[in-house]
Amino acid sequence: MKKLMVLALAFILALSCLSFIACGGGEKKEETTTETPAETSAPEEVTKEETHAGGLNWGDVPIYPGAKRRESVGDIIVEETKKQFRKVEERLYVVDDPPEKVASFYQKEMPKKGWKKGSEVDFGPGSTYCEWLKDGRNKGVVISTTKRIAGGQTSLDILKFEGRK
Repeated sequence: MKKLMVLALAFILALSCLSFIACGGGEKKEETTTETPAETSAPEEVTKEETHAGGLNWGDVPIYPGAKRRESVGDIIVEETKKQFRKVEERLYVVDDPPEKVASFYQKEMPKKGWKKGSEVDFGPGSTYCEWLKDGRNKGVVISTTKRIAGGQTSLDILKFEGRK
C-alpha cells in the first residue's frame, strides 16, 4: 500500500511538473549552468539553510522548524525538470510532525515570501502535495509531504526550479 501511495505521488508530481512546463515558453534564454550541491549522508538539524546553492536563491523558501536534512537519492522528476529549467535543486528533510501540520505551515508561510499557490493534490491522510509559483511561472517550488511508516516521521520534499529553457 505504501509503495502504491509513493508511486501515485510520484506520478502526480510528474504530471504537475509536465503541465507546469507545457503552460510556459517564449521566455528569453540566458546562458546558465545547472549545479547540484553536495548532500549530507545523515539527517542533520537545519539551523541556517544556505540561501544560494545550485545557483538558486533559497532565501524565499521557508524550511520547516526542526526539519533534518537527509540525502537526496535523485529521481526521474528532478531529471525531467532539469530538461525544462536552467536551475533545479531538490532538498529532502525528515520532520517529526504529521504531514498535515507541515503542509499547514507552508500554506501560511509561502504567501509571505511572495509565492502564489498553483496546483494542490490531497492524497488523503498521510500525504500532501502543493505547487507554488512566482515570476509568471518562471520560478516554482513543489512541496510534498509523506508519512513515513518507520519512526512515525514525515518526509518533506522541496523541489525548486527557475529559468525556463
